[in-house]
Amino acid sequence: TLFHIGSMDWLPNVSGMEWFLKNVWTELVKKDSSIQFNLAGRQMPDWMLDLKQKGVCIKGEVDDALSFIAENGIMIVPLFAGSGMRIKIIEAMALGKLVIASSIALEGIDCENKKNVIVANNKKEFLDAILFYINNKPQADKIGEAAKELVKTNYDNQVIVDNLVKFFKQIQ
Repeated sequence: TLFHIGSMDWLPNVSGMEWFLKNVWTELVKKDSSIQFNLAGRQMPDWMLDLKQKGVCIKGEVDDALSFIAENGIMIVPLFAGSGMRIKIIEAMALGKLVIASSIALEGIDCENKKNVIVANNKKEFLDAILFYINNKPQADKIGEAAKELVKTNYDNQVIVDNLVKFFKQIQ
C-alpha cells in the first residue's frame, strides 16, 4: 500500500498529487494492478473526492494522522514547489516508513538518498523506485529503519532542546 497525507488546501500538495495520479499511478497499475494508494488530508478538493481511479482510495481528513501513517506502507511525496520542512515526512520516518519523495519535498530534512529515504524527481524515478521497493520489502524495511534512527538522532525533542542549550552556551 502506498499513501500520501497532507493538507489539500496547499497548492503544492494538490499539484503534486494531480501529477502523480496522472503520470505515475496510471503506469503503476498497468504493471501491478494489486497496488493500493490511500490519500488523506484536510480540505480535499471536490475533484479528488469524486475521483474514481483504479486502486485509489480517497480518505479525506482522518481523525488520527499517525494511525493512518502506521496503517499504510510506503509514503509518496511528489512535491515540485514549496518550501519548509514537511512534518508528515518526519512523522512517517519516525514510524519506520519508507519515504519516496522529490528533492523539494525533502528540503530541510537531513537525509540521504538510498540510506534513509528514496529521492525521485520525475516519472521514471518514481515508477522505478516504487516498483523496486514494493517487490523488495527487506530493502524497504532497512531504509525505513534507518529513517527511524535518523529521526531519533536528529529530530527527537530532547535532542533538539539539548542542541539549543549547547548553542546558547556557546554564544554567551
